[in-house]
Amino acid sequence: MEEPVSLRALPLLSLFISCYFTSACASEEYQLQLDNNLAKCVNIQPGRFENYLNVTLYRTNFDIKKSIGYCGCKSALATVIVTRDQAEVSRYSFAMLSSRELAIPVEVDNTLTKRKVGSYQISLNCGEY
Repeated sequence: MEEPVSLRALPLLSLFISCYFTSACASEEYQLQLDNNLAKCVNIQPGRFENYLNVTLYRTNFDIKKSIGYCGCKSALATVIVTRDQAEVSRYSFAMLSSRELAIPVEVDNTLTKRKVGSYQISLNCGEY
């Protein structure tokens, strides 16, 4: 005997409800490409996206293997460039003196992009003056 349609749709409905009311499906909202141009000096650990009020952050750990001067940088500053769907969103400079966790803002007003899939790219480069 065939199940009624309503019973077959129950697992899909429960998934929809859990994704709508929680962040259980947050990983489906964002795609990320990390371009580490300082890979010989700095490891970037896999991180996670977090929403705080209107800001979306990418939290990750930067592990310093050796001074970024060995990678051609003229100071201890590194620049992180954030692009979304191939358009530059922001750029920030951070001191890379020691290993640390950073929260990189990727969206300043996430209400404009809420519930839309975004393809982000985060690039780590020598600092800009």
